[in-house]
Amino acid sequence: MLLAIDIGNSRVKWGWHDDGKGWVERHVADHVSFLAQLPGSAPLGHKPGRVILCNVASPILSDQVEHAVAAIWPRAHVTQFRSAPNVAGIRNAYDHPATLGADRLAAAVGARVQVPEGALVVVSFGTATTIDTVSPDNVFLGGVIVPGLALMLRSLAHNTARLPHGATQPVIHDVPSSTQDAIAEGVMRAQIGAVRDTYERAVRRFGAASLIVTGGAAQVVAWRLSMPVQLVDNLVFEGLLRIDGMQS
Repeated sequence: MLLAIDIGNSRVKWGWHDDGKGWVERHVADHVSFLAQLPGSAPLGHKPGRVILCNVASPILSDQVEHAVAAIWPRAHVTQFRSAPNVAGIRNAYDHPATLGADRLAAAVGARVQVPEGALVVVSFGTATTIDTVSPDNVFLGGVIVPGLALMLRSLAHNTARLPHGATQPVIHDVPSSTQDAIAEGVMRAQIGAVRDTYERAVRRFGAASLIVTGGAAQVVAWRLSMPVQLVDNLVFEGLLRIDGMQS
């Protein structure tokens, strides 16, 4: 059984994968409570043979996870996935490949699993929203990073004197007529605009592109995108699964 761990900027997601049954358990927690929840999260009667870890937060968390796994499951083999020039058939064309967030590259690998051919625009709606492009010949070209939906809302509330904390809601306002709606609609349009611009650039360059979205706010934003979109839960897990399979 494989244990995949995705340590993000705000939360930790982890999943248990059985080669015969697929993903049998998925969990999420904040950085503080994750290690306490990890031992009891294993499916009944199972232990991980392999653990693959993706971390974009503090390196200390990686050390803590490796020590915890060694204490709980001493025979488990732990691998920390880091960005490299070539990973699972994807060539990383970042100017400095090792500096690319490992979660972005893992998500690109996972997106290629979902859509085997053609250009890809891979969007992760997390603490930050990352919007990346993969060419038809499997080159990770790079992308853009913007503040995530919740981060934009908090920023407006914390850094202005009188603006309230806007609430993201699935309502379209052509011309918002209250401050609350103005904030919610403005933040939503900023997310949509960043995705749409990247997608249109990919279509102009390659003739067509598939849009794959994931992340905690994906469902909130995806229905507002006026283009075909494929929503995939925990895309990083899918990438880590492919990476693990090619390393085993």
